Amino acid sequence: MTDELNHHNDPTGLVQSANQANNGLPYLGETDVVDRLLREMTAGVLDRFDRVGHGLLTPGDAADADGAECQRLGTAFAGGDPAFAIVPGWNTGGLAQRVRSKMSESVQAGEPDAAVLAQAFAVFVHHIYDQLNITGNGGTEAELQDGLNENIRSFTWLLVGLDSNE
Repeated sequence: MTDELNHHNDPTGLVQSANQANNGLPYLGETDVVDRLLREMTAGVLDRFDRVGHGLLTPGDAADADGAECQRLGTAFAGGDPAFAIVPGWNTGGLAQRVRSKMSESVQAGEPDAAVLAQAFAVFVHHIYDQLNITGNGGTEAELQDGLNENIRSFTWLLVGLDSNE
C-alpha cells in the first residue's frame, strides 16, 4: 500500500460524513430526511394555496411565506443552519455548484451559495404550482399526486447528489 493519500484512499471525507450523519441532527445527506423536508414544504405550499382559495390568506402573504421557506432551506442546504447535519464539501459548496450547472437557466449563478439554493427551492415551488394548474385545468387527483411525487423525487436526488438516467 502506498503512503500517499488521494481521493481514492483518503477516508477523511467519509469519516466526516459519518460523524455528521450520527450526531442526532437531521442529516442532509440522507434521502429519507431530504424527502421528508420536501414533503413538508410541499404540504405547506398546498395548505397556503388552499387558504388563499378560501379567502383566509392573501396571495401576497402566501408568496412571502413560500419565499421565506425557500430562503430557510437554501440556507440550511448551504450549511448555514446548525439545526441540520451537513455533508462536508457538498453542502458547503458542491451542491450550489451542481445547482448552478444543472439549473443554469433558472438560477443566478453569481449569487452566494445560499441564495442560489433558495432560487432552486423557488423553482421547486413553481413546479408545485404547475401541478396545481394542471389539476385545475382538468387533471385528476392521481395526476396531481404523481406530479408532486416526481417533483419531490427529482429534487431530492439533486439535493443529495444522485444522478438519474433521464
